[in-house]
Amino acid sequence: MRITAQLVRTEDERHLWAQNYDRDARDILAVQRGVALAIAAEINVRLSPDARWSSKEIQQVNPEAHRACLMGCYHLAKFNREGITKGIEYLLRSIDIDPNYSPP
Repeated sequence: MRITAQLVRTEDERHLWAQNYDRDARDILAVQRGVALAIAAEINVRLSPDARWSSKEIQQVNPEAHRACLMGCYHLAKFNREGITKGIEYLLRSIDIDPNYSPP
């Protein structure tokens, strides 16, 4: 899976940073960690040792379960009856796919 992460200043839409990641889809949490650390470095933010994650703490996830969880959160954020119903369906699907994946 190829992911391109970009940092753009919204004020003037100036491109500040971009990075490509070629990783297994099960490593999406490691990619998110890498993007967060790269952006922190780019904007000169110093992270405390507690804010850094060790690679041992990052688990591989089932990409289908992760996607279903994201879709569930997206629909829940609509804050209407249809969105909540659909969001719960996606979260339950995520749990069915991988009962050990904790976010849903």
